Amino acid sequence: MGFGIDIIGKTDISENFEGYIQAGYNTFSSDGGSWGIIPVLVGANFKAGNFKPGLGIGYGNLTAGSGGVGGFAISPQIGYGFEKIDLVASYTNISVSNNYSLKVIGLKLFYNF
Repeated sequence: MGFGIDIIGKTDISENFEGYIQAGYNTFSSDGGSWGIIPVLVGANFKAGNFKPGLGIGYGNLTAGSGGVGGFAISPQIGYGFEKIDLVASYTNISVSNNYSLKVIGLKLFYNF
């Protein structure tokens, strides 16, 4: 289990699509150690009323101890927009190496300014 903060910038591409750029820092603890993820994603959401399924792609950096590695990130997301809040469930897969990928299931709340 982990916690973090993400910042997202959104813009309408058309009546049915919005584009976004998302970045953040998420920290996790496991077996007495801690590590973090810095995801940077660019993506689009399909807008069907308040329902917003989408997909983001980009780069994820895994930080552990004094070093870090990163790789390609893909994040399918499904969200629902309320008046000032977006509730988003996501699955993020970061390919750290040929033999290892990091998988994170997340639930996020975004406040819309």
